[in-house]
Amino acid sequence: MIKGEVISTRSVILKQLQKLIVINAKAIEIPTFPVI
Repeated sequence: MIKGEVISTRSVILKQLQKLIVINAKAIEIPTFPVI
C-alpha cells in the first residue's frame, strides 16, 4: 500500500469511530466525549 492510502484509510476509520462514539454517547447520555 502507498502511505497516502494508509493515511486516508486511517482517517476514514477514525471518522467512523468518532461517529459511533457520538451515537453511543448520545444513547447513554454522557456529556463527555473521548478524544482520539
